[in-house]
Amino acid sequence: MSLAHIEAMPEDQFNYRATDSAMTLAEHMLHTAQGMYGLVANSTGQTNPYAQKNPVKESELHRKAEVLRIITESYDFALEGIGGMDPGSFDEVITCGPFNVTLIDWVYKAKEHNTHHTDQAAILPVFTRNKTSGI
Repeated sequence: MSLAHIEAMPEDQFNYRATDSAMTLAEHMLHTAQGMYGLVANSTGQTNPYAQKNPVKESELHRKAEVLRIITESYDFALEGIGGMDPGSFDEVITCGPFNVTLIDWVYKAKEHNTHHTDQAAILPVFTRNKTSGI
């Protein structure tokens, strides 16, 4: 669904902010990708390419094509890593910061994080179209 939101958003409205404290669609999707990389890496042992970077803070990545590329790559990263997991290891506990979580629960957290931010961003493409059309 995230890909549909990105594709639906007009390029000239891609960094629209509904309120001063709200995330733009670019920020939501880059944050979602960053979470996908980090949470899946916790469960699969893959190297997180954004471990030392915050794509939300890199304004050159806030273009529609870049956000689409990064979110797609994060999904590919997740599918590859999760597909290679040994189901026998799902109950193994991994500690990350103060959290002691099973491998499979890190996967579930990645899904929940993706759903949370995708749902928060769902209205933005519709809202910006209506805002610019006067509806």
